[in-house]
Amino acid sequence: DELLTINKDGSRYWANTIAAPYKNRNGEIDGYIIIQQDVTEKKQMELALGEQEKLYRSLIEKSLDGIVISQDGKIVLVNKAFADMIGYTIKECMENFGPNSIAPEDRERVVKIHYQRMKGEVGDLRYTALLLHKNGEKVLAEFNSTTIEINGKPASLISIRDITERNRMQEALEKSEKKYKTLVENSLEGITIIRDNRILFANDTYCKMLGYTREELYNMPSVNTLHPEDRVKAFEIAKRRNNRDFSTIHEEFRMLTKTGEIKECATSSTLIEFEGQWASFFTSHDITENKNIQRALLESEKKYRELTEMLPQTVYELNAQGNIIYFNQTGFKQFGLEESDIGKSSFNFIHPSQHEQMRENMRKTITEKSNSFGNKYTAVRKNGETFPAMTYAAPIISEDKVVGIRGLILDISEPEAMGKALRDSEKRYRELAEMLPQTVYEHDMDGKLTYLNQAGKKTFGIESLENGVFAGDLVVAGDIERMLSNMQKSSSGNSTSRGNSYTAMRLNGEKFPVMIFATPMISDDKITGIRGIVIDMTEYVSMEKALRESELKYRTLIDKATDGILITQSGLFKFVNPAFCEMMQYSEKELINKPFIEVVDKEHHAEMLENHKRRMTGESFPAIYRAKLYRKDGSSITVELNSRTTDFEGNPASFVITRDITDRLQTEEELLKAKAELELLNQNLENRVQESTLKLTEANTQLIRLQKENLQSQFEVLRQQVNPHFLFNSLNVLTSLIKLEPDLAEQFTEHLSKVYRYVLENKDNDLVSLQTELDFLDAYIFLLNIRFMDKITVRVDISEQKRECQILPLALQLLIENAIKHNAMSKRNPLKIEIFIGPDNVLHVENNLQERESHMASTGVGLRNIAHRYYLLELPEPEFVKTETKFIARIPLKY
Repeated sequence: DELLTINKDGSRYWANTIAAPYKNRNGEIDGYIIIQQDVTEKKQMELALGEQEKLYRSLIEKSLDGIVISQDGKIVLVNKAFADMIGYTIKECMENFGPNSIAPEDRERVVKIHYQRMKGEVGDLRYTALLLHKNGEKVLAEFNSTTIEINGKPASLISIRDITERNRMQEALEKSEKKYKTLVENSLEGITIIRDNRILFANDTYCKMLGYTREELYNMPSVNTLHPEDRVKAFEIAKRRNNRDFSTIHEEFRMLTKTGEIKECATSSTLIEFEGQWASFFTSHDITENKNIQRALLESEKKYRELTEMLPQTVYELNAQGNIIYFNQTGFKQFGLEESDIGKSSFNFIHPSQHEQMRENMRKTITEKSNSFGNKYTAVRKNGETFPAMTYAAPIISEDKVVGIRGLILDISEPEAMGKALRDSEKRYRELAEMLPQTVYEHDMDGKLTYLNQAGKKTFGIESLENGVFAGDLVVAGDIERMLSNMQKSSSGNSTSRGNSYTAMRLNGEKFPVMIFATPMISDDKITGIRGIVIDMTEYVSMEKALRESELKYRTLIDKATDGILITQSGLFKFVNPAFCEMMQYSEKELINKPFIEVVDKEHHAEMLENHKRRMTGESFPAIYRAKLYRKDGSSITVELNSRTTDFEGNPASFVITRDITDRLQTEEELLKAKAELELLNQNLENRVQESTLKLTEANTQLIRLQKENLQSQFEVLRQQVNPHFLFNSLNVLTSLIKLEPDLAEQFTEHLSKVYRYVLENKDNDLVSLQTELDFLDAYIFLLNIRFMDKITVRVDISEQKRECQILPLALQLLIENAIKHNAMSKRNPLKIEIFIGPDNVLHVENNLQERESHMASTGVGLRNIAHRYYLLELPEPEFVKTETKFIARIPLKY
């Protein structure tokens, strides 16, 4: 036996004890022989193993996942979680769980996996299968199976988790995601998700609304879709979102389509989490048409208010209590009222004996929402005079509630006179209709003509309407259905149709184009027919045809012209005729949208740009001038340009006629040469040589002086570039900062003053110390960082001992401005500029190349000016090098 034994020192140990008795000579047991083996370590391992087994059994029993252990085809252990999962008791599971507990469609696969794993063909596996619940339902479960050893033999340990609900939720989530994705893509509103001025998502409605593809929207700043004047509002919203403002913001913006069209949109935005980061979620609705309708409505309201004020009858409005809230000028005059009378009871101006009648009529109008016609009263002026009046009233309805009464008051003191005036008015307008050269008609709801003026009868060849003439008889068969549809729209919508085109037909069958304007005729609040005007479009169609023929004729003249003819807009070819294509050896396709300046010799760039600028601004300029152009094969020709300002596709453009005068110039040159030779023969050679030498010396001296003055002038111009252009940009930034960040605006103003103080203090200096230039550069870089918002970085690494060297003033500013001008920049891809002194003791200004697209070639004036200024100071010339990745400027320093 294993006994817990106590040592002499009190310690305890486990011993495997064997005891045998021994006997004395008499055969009696005299004592025992005891042999002990210390098995403490073994016993402790057994006890620990028992505790561990107890622990694992507790974990299995308390596990939320089902646990099944099988060995030799029999169930060894099942926990309660598994039994509950399939609706059996643990005892029932131990006795009955087997392949038949797997759904038929998964049974063969699960059994196969089990036997493969037990044979060692596959390792631990995770798979799903359907279990059969006791009640017959199927339970989708996730199996994690492995092989263990029990009593030296392999056994199968399977952990089973019910994933029925998880799978159902996942399917529901996928359906929900698909549903909402479908809703977003098919939404009638434009939907976008924006972060850091970038569009991360845009649905089809938004793309169609602005005319962009998704790729185009994703690759451009989101503010580019906004009207420039509305971008400040967008930046304000972005600032609020950056401060975690989760509120819903409603705002209206003017959006810019790809073609430049402005669309007014109502937007709602909030803050959402998108792809793990906060972003702004926008919905946009095109309200351009609604805005136009509102403006038209306001204009209409203004017009009818003005018409109301002009009416000879009293127009009034009362609130629901019968107090006056509006009288037109006729009403003020007719009743002798003043502005202070507005707000008084309308009963004050009706004879007391008729107050009850008036009260009843008002009640009907308000409660029954019906119009009242021809109610007669004795009206009372403010001075007490009375006169007979007839009122017409209608309820004022707002949000389906009657809030007052609107109507007319007629002075019927002379009803016969008014009746006669009315008849005379009707006769006058009828006579006017008869005098009109256009067809004026009226027809009833069946389309039968009830009136046709003389012009209409003559146009359609109709003598009389007595035999019945229908509107459908006067258009071709193919237009009848459309005409009836338009008539129905005018009738049901109580609206005026504006210019529907048809092919009309006279009674003799002759056809001609017409345009019809129609409006419903209303009597007693009912539409009784249609009244309209028919305009014969024959002459218009003929003019349109003549215009097309004229356009074809002038197009032919241009195509057959021997001179080159072209149109440029924003510096790009927009039209070229065949003669110009032949002259330049390009095809029309190659030239269209190509920058015109690319085919012009650089010597003529400045003159051409100046002429173009003056032409576009309306200033006087030489209409005819010469320039050297380069053909496709690289050869050059001299042309005479005759340019005018024109309109092309709604925008200003240049219309230019070009004539190749290369041969003519060569002939002129030969004639001048021959003339010079004849003159030389008539003069004394020695005197001519002396005179020529003197003139050449004077001309050379004058040329050198003019060259220096010109270079100095260019420097002065470049020195002043920092003034207007930079000043305007800085003031725009300062305006925004004053509104958004006043403290930063104060710093911005201080640095801006430092920049201009430097320009003024050093305007007459040829050289300044590098330290002075770098102090100016610090202020200038501060302004750039505010202007470009982390899109540009400038790193200066120059030791203190090198800062006493001298450099041209503003040289660094010109080089940085040159880098900004020719390179694109963004927060993702900033423009990086490094300024340092290399081992060659030359100042380096280097920037990474991110060349932006340019429709006009660089003039290079700034770089040439720096080089010429060094030349004038007799200093080594700077070097400008462009590699595949960098632009490098090496500027000599004077030590």
